[in-house]
Amino acid sequence: MRITSVAVLVSLVAASAAQAQVPDRAAGLGVSLNPSALIMSDNESTLMLPVGFGNIYVPIIAGPLKIEPEVGIWHTSSSTSSSYSGISYSSSSTTTLLRVGVGVFRFVRVGGGTALYVGPRVAMVRSSTSEKCSPGCTASSSHQTNWVCGLAIGGEHFFSPHFSLGGEVQLNYIKIGNEVHEPASPYPASSSSQSIISNNGLLFIRLYR
Repeated sequence: MRITSVAVLVSLVAASAAQAQVPDRAAGLGVSLNPSALIMSDNESTLMLPVGFGNIYVPIIAGPLKIEPEVGIWHTSSSTSSSYSGISYSSSSTTTLLRVGVGVFRFVRVGGGTALYVGPRVAMVRSSTSEKCSPGCTASSSHQTNWVCGLAIGGEHFFSPHFSLGGEVQLNYIKIGNEVHEPASPYPASSSSQSIISNNGLLFIRLYR
């Protein structure tokens, strides 16, 4: 009985190893797992950097090249209402973060269903907020565009030509953009320069066809 069980297990491992081949050409869909931090700036706008927080990826393998567009969105809204001396007051606010990027990599097959890759990732992170209240309040909004440029090194193991698990480490340079407010401030316009250098780590699940 034990010999039979061992034989079946060996057969399953061998079959899995036989299927664990890195495809020459494939396209698919993936997701990153990353507990990215939410950073509150001094002016109470919300930034989410670096790009992450469950982005959706479209990996495209073409021989020794891998291209991987990515996109993610985060949206929150809140509203409050109250009444004082027979007058009703209300306010609402929304915050949206849109993350769009792409990675271009040298894709190297190292055998056993495993591949390594290295190359740059670039992304845009745009945040926008809006606030409304009544009565007697002026609606306001603001937006900010941040840019991320980094070097990524990663790998993925193909359990079949259609499924892989992987990991990636990054070193990112993040350029923080200036906030634009509407209506414009009556005070003279000012600009600032702010940047961040940060490492980051991601886990990936990817499906291919």
